[in-house]
Amino acid sequence: MNAKAIISTLACLILGSLITATGCGQKKSGGNIKEGQTARDEDDRKSRVSELSGQIENLKKQNELLKSQRDAAQAKAQMVRVKVLNNPEDIIKELPGLYGSNDSAFQRRRIHLTESLVDSGEGSLNAIEEFLNQGQDTEPDIAADARKRQLDRYGITDEQYVQLEANIKETLEVMKPTLDADKERRDAERAERREADEKRRDDFRGKMREFSATLEGLSEEERRQKMGEWFRQQRDAGAPEREAREAQERRDRENREPTATDKLREAVEANVKVIVGADQFEAMQKDRSLGRMIGEIGGDEYRQAVGGGRGGWGDWGRGRGGDQGRGRGGR
Repeated sequence: MNAKAIISTLACLILGSLITATGCGQKKSGGNIKEGQTARDEDDRKSRVSELSGQIENLKKQNELLKSQRDAAQAKAQMVRVKVLNNPEDIIKELPGLYGSNDSAFQRRRIHLTESLVDSGEGSLNAIEEFLNQGQDTEPDIAADARKRQLDRYGITDEQYVQLEANIKETLEVMKPTLDADKERRDAERAERREADEKRRDDFRGKMREFSATLEGLSEEERRQKMGEWFRQQRDAGAPEREAREAQERRDRENREPTATDKLREAVEANVKVIVGADQFEAMQKDRSLGRMIGEIGGDEYRQAVGGGRGGWGDWGRGRGGDQGRGRGGR
């Protein structure tokens, strides 16, 4: 059993104790129990809950420590050699394998070996030249490091990651025609709203120019007073139209059918639930990590498809743009 499984088991046991300590299923106190005894029982219960909560937090910290120790052990295992590297040829052979990751342990080892080449002086030039002539790629695999952090962050396996990535891509390809048509609809609606807003602004500016002409020759105090009265009149006169427009927009949002973006989210989340399992799916919904995971694995294409066409990928789950009021984001 690995460290993560051990910690999870201990956490479950403590949670079970926590439920028992909080009095789940206990019978109500009879009327003959003194209030002082009841108060002491309540204090004892709170104290026990606090103690168990502290134990859970300690388990979480131990879990993180075990993860870091595991990573360090894996890095060390990959770098151990039977013999000491004391000549340029052996160092050159070792270096390419250390570029599989850019974690600190690999960086330190690469720096140490590179400095060893420098210390060898001219004796290392032939080995370096031979290596360069091979044309090997020795750039750190940053993407692999990022992916490993994702797996740890969301508690999924590499196989699950591959399945999620493939499912999201496939769903996007199938729904692309519908998504494109939905985007055109939203763009047309936004253009129509911008045109109506601009017309209202032009009408207001025209009225303001006409009114400003009537203020010529008045003192500054009179101008301010009449200007304030005019703005209040315009606000009051436009209130019914503004309220009616806002009410209509609310009705439109409430009554509209699910959009292609809504259906895309639902399809992707249904696939995620099958791949990671119902329990983990619901847990990720509760801690709001589900949407972040899907957005990261889906990449730019998915984030743009669900972003409502109104901003960066941070908007993807919030029903922005033409999809306000129906998005199920914020996970």
